[in-house]
Amino acid sequence: MYADISILTDFLDLIKRVGGMIILQKNAITPPQKSGNRLNHTQRLDKHVEQLSQTFKALAEPVRLRILNLLINQESLCVCDLVSVLELGQSTVSRHLAYLKNAGLVHSWRDGTWMHYAIDPKSLTVLNLDVLKEQFKQAPQLSTDIQRLESYQCSPRTCQA
Repeated sequence: MYADISILTDFLDLIKRVGGMIILQKNAITPPQKSGNRLNHTQRLDKHVEQLSQTFKALAEPVRLRILNLLINQESLCVCDLVSVLELGQSTVSRHLAYLKNAGLVHSWRDGTWMHYAIDPKSLTVLNLDVLKEQFKQAPQLSTDIQRLESYQCSPRTCQA
């Protein structure tokens, strides 16, 4: 548990060192167009603020950062792959995937009995994924997760049919 907290602390310290919100892409959210109706402008602005809020809430949990890190480095992963690599229970992984999905950061599909997840690139336009990927490489736990994934992919899958 303490290791998970230190991941988030290291990540936040890294953001501070590289200049605050450098992970935000320039012009990622386009401001609402001018209109005669001030209410529409406010509603659209609130929608953008709500989307940003949901994105950052989803990224505020160390387990979800670990999942996002693995998905950024792979086209898609099955729940059983994440369970094996992260060494967490299936219910824990599924709960965090559901949170990421509800926040619109990942999408899923069923293939037989397996659920697969992938990053939804449209939803992450607010983040510069290349910079985020580089920052993830600097966090020891997240780098270890990538190494474990690479090692796991070289061995027979442990998914149960």
